[in-house]
Amino acid sequence: MTAKGSVRFSRRKTAVRLIISLWIVFHLFALVLGPNPQNYWGKTSGAVLEPYANFLGLVSTWSFFAPDPGPPPHYIEYEVYGKKQKILAEGEFPERKNPYFFQDRQNRRVTSARFMINQWERAEKMLVPYLCRKSAGAVRVRLWQVLHPIPTLWDVEQGKKIPNDPKDADRREISSTFCPDENEGIQK
Repeated sequence: MTAKGSVRFSRRKTAVRLIISLWIVFHLFALVLGPNPQNYWGKTSGAVLEPYANFLGLVSTWSFFAPDPGPPPHYIEYEVYGKKQKILAEGEFPERKNPYFFQDRQNRRVTSARFMINQWERAEKMLVPYLCRKSAGAVRVRLWQVLHPIPTLWDVEQGKKIPNDPKDADRREISSTFCPDENEGIQK
């Protein structure tokens, strides 16, 4: 091999190493900023970083996968009616305040509420029979989905918004269902 050939080979090898090193640094940067893109570095590099992180599935909601996910941003509100449209029970699932000593049970409830809100039929199939059994004399159950948009870290930091602000809630009725008869399924 001539001296020119070995210099060319050495330059190519160095260029390939440099490109691979830059990609590794960029990928590590995406791994660190992907789950929390709403910080300074995430905002400034978002145009380049966001498509890459979305493609690899590195993005998530900052309040959900933390060790303590905090108050749930999604609720299912319910009203249980008896005869003559008298309200027997009302509330929300999951409860805003954790009724349990250990946090893991509440975390499961937050996750199940997210699962049910994705398709309202799930909430109807899972909650209506439970609420009807829980309230003696129940005839009908109404369900609403309540979605609290998660404010950006910038808005919270500047005091513009707070998490779970009732003014920002999007409340929609998803079901008004009669309680199931013992011998039948859910009546509509």
